[in-house]
Amino acid sequence: MNAGPTHVLLDASVLFSRACRDWIARGALLCREGMFVPHWTEDVLSEWMYQLRRKNPAAPDNSIGQKRRDLEGAFPRALITGYVIKDSPFTDPNDAHVHAAAVHAGVDMVITQDSGFHAVDNHVLDGLPYEVWTPDDFLVLMADSSPGLLFALVEDQLGYWSRRSPDDVDLPGRLRAAQLCRFASQVEEALKRMAMSDQW
Repeated sequence: MNAGPTHVLLDASVLFSRACRDWIARGALLCREGMFVPHWTEDVLSEWMYQLRRKNPAAPDNSIGQKRRDLEGAFPRALITGYVIKDSPFTDPNDAHVHAAAVHAGVDMVITQDSGFHAVDNHVLDGLPYEVWTPDDFLVLMADSSPGLLFALVEDQLGYWSRRSPDDVDLPGRLRAAQLCRFASQVEEALKRMAMSDQW
């Protein structure tokens, strides 16, 4: 990553996945060197809330709306506003608002699981003013850039799941279920090293 913080726009598909959202958000909060800064838009947040409600129609507000409030409270400067939707290099018109926001804000990366962003030709991707990454690849990059952050994240998530679900603290398994397979392997290796160390 760059010497300064990398600004990343998280798509709704990333926020919808609890594993993606938790590991990326906690990584941003734990990285003392300000390695990366997450961003989103009102459109992204609304799409995330819509999909979450559709999946959980009977869930109370503290299971739906509170997730958004917690995220916004943790990153009060993350919201991108003021963009205008013009031409988009992507065939899906529903991707145009993400592209417009990324260009308007000058972000370095768009993190998305949306296949429409990853299915375009390489020459189209090369012409964008930002890079397009899957959440799995981004988490791998984050871990490679700061091994100390990886161990801090693993310790953080171990503590959380040990309290929430002490009989099922399978971090790599949860990551693989969320299609974060490469990052799951890194977490698995970190857990092995932690088990052999007196530090943890």
